[in-house]
Amino acid sequence: MVYGKIARSALCLALGMVGFSGDAIGQVVTSPTTKVTRLVGYSQAGGGDVVFETSIPTPGCEGGFWLRATDPGFASLLSMVITYRASREDVRIYAESAVLWTGSSNKYCHVYGIANP
Repeated sequence: MVYGKIARSALCLALGMVGFSGDAIGQVVTSPTTKVTRLVGYSQAGGGDVVFETSIPTPGCEGGFWLRATDPGFASLLSMVITYRASREDVRIYAESAVLWTGSSNKYCHVYGIANP
């Protein structure tokens, strides 16, 4: 899929710019190749945060992942999650395991990037 190749290239470029050492953004974990299985949007929590789950749990992010409504890239990442859910295509999630969503006792890690593996 062309969209996936573009997204993967953009993510690689972005990760290369910060060195992907984790220093600039904290501890980054990478999900296994997985599928988005569930999305939940909240009108009040965080002003519109979205959480989503995957078919294969990621260690440290066993609940899944979350998108902060106020993040600059929220709209583009949300559209990617919706697309991956609808198409059932494989996805890889890059997330900050130390930035957990406070709306649940489950561990939902803050999304840093999304790519088609």
